[in-house]
Amino acid sequence: MISLPTLWGRALRIFVGLMAVYTLLRLLFFLTHIDLFGGVEKREVVEAFIHGLRFDMVAIVFSNIPVFVLLLFPKPIQDNQWFKAIKLTLFISLNLVFVSCNLADIELYQFTGRRMTLELFNLADDIQDQFFQMALYYWYLTFAAVVIGYGLYKLFPHYQHLHEEQRPWWKRMIGGGLLLMMLTLAARGGWQLKPLKTTNAFVFSGETRGVLALNSTLTLL
Repeated sequence: MISLPTLWGRALRIFVGLMAVYTLLRLLFFLTHIDLFGGVEKREVVEAFIHGLRFDMVAIVFSNIPVFVLLLFPKPIQDNQWFKAIKLTLFISLNLVFVSCNLADIELYQFTGRRMTLELFNLADDIQDQFFQMALYYWYLTFAAVVIGYGLYKLFPHYQHLHEEQRPWWKRMIGGGLLLMMLTLAARGGWQLKPLKTTNAFVFSGETRGVLALNSTLTLL
């Protein structure tokens, strides 16, 4: 296992960076449907954004489980170029798919009135037939997906072979165990007794703030 500072540094870089991406996606959703929040106070909108951070944590952990698992592999494997390529490809592929779903949901919401769910894939054949047409029509969302995809590439830790001090195996095991505990806590959405569910988003008086607090990744998972 790689050393504790490197392991935590890479995991935190990914986690914090993706939290920023999901906050940006929520902001784009809010700005696109700002007319729905005409009667909502600014304080209440901010509360929805803050509440949404918990759902972002859950979505990020579950959608990136394979990536976080690969980060725990021993350092000799981490230093292999093929292994780095697998991690990078997996990270970009997984997150670009879910980011694209969140972007598509920005426009889709005005037709469905709710966040995207797996029911959408019942229309998979129709979507596949019209994919390129929709990509051109909603060119600004396609452009945003490309920009975010490049951002994901830059976000992923690109480290050369590091000659770092080898720490005792038990310290490395403790560090990995603590990281798994933190990821488990994030996957539950906090310290509460029961894991966070999508229904927990609707704690506000208005349904639109609950929709704003959610993200499409979580409703798909």
